[in-house]
Amino acid sequence: MSAVDAQEVYEAGLSEYERERLANIRSNNLVLTGLGLNSAAGMANAKPPARRVRTRREPALPERKSSRLSAVTAPTAHVEDETPSGRVLISDGVDRATAWAQQDEPDALAAFLAGDMPQRVDSLLPGEMPAYEALKAAVGVATKQLAADLGKAWVSNIAPPRSLCEMVRRRVIDQDGLRQCWGFGGAARAEKHGMGLLAALAPCIERLREVHDEALSQQAVPAEPRGAMQLENERAGPGTETGPAMDEEAAAEAAVVVD
Repeated sequence: MSAVDAQEVYEAGLSEYERERLANIRSNNLVLTGLGLNSAAGMANAKPPARRVRTRREPALPERKSSRLSAVTAPTAHVEDETPSGRVLISDGVDRATAWAQQDEPDALAAFLAGDMPQRVDSLLPGEMPAYEALKAAVGVATKQLAADLGKAWVSNIAPPRSLCEMVRRRVIDQDGLRQCWGFGGAARAEKHGMGLLAALAPCIERLREVHDEALSQQAVPAEPRGAMQLENERAGPGTETGPAMDEEAAAEAAVVVD
């Protein structure tokens, strides 16, 4: 059977609507061919160009290497100690742990000579501690009395440790000096609780002055500049003085007798 016969058999099995539709397609194809365009059937069968899909390139991860297979020595650091505040000291030996512990301890004398105000109790000089303890006891008594007056079981301290440390260092004797201390800038607290604290500190003022004078005396005294003659004698060594300090024995040995 030829292709024409097969097409006629195919169209014979179509409905009137399908045969009319097929005739319209043929008519449109003839018009497009005459215009030099592709046929509608070819256009219908043509596939749209494939859309290029962009793929996201993931960043390259470093290769995992085994320290055991690479024969890398394991670190020797370990937890050396833990402070009451929860700080963990990691060290590879006792020396480093000791250095870290000493780093946390402020140099009270150096801070005093530098004119720094103490912010913690351990920043005070040893001789200042009795005065601080006297103030601390006075604060405890005043705090309990304040709680009783207010009918409460507990109230906050009327003065924090930093304020007491500054009172000791400044050797406060009046309200004006008290208001220069940290925490006493406002007039209300200074006027309400200042008299009791000043009374507790008053017996310690003279001793604090002695402690501070002794600390100031420990400042390094700069060495006197050495003269050119002294430097020359030091370079020449003992027994070869070239200046007026030459003793009689050395002069006799160096003398030249002229007939």
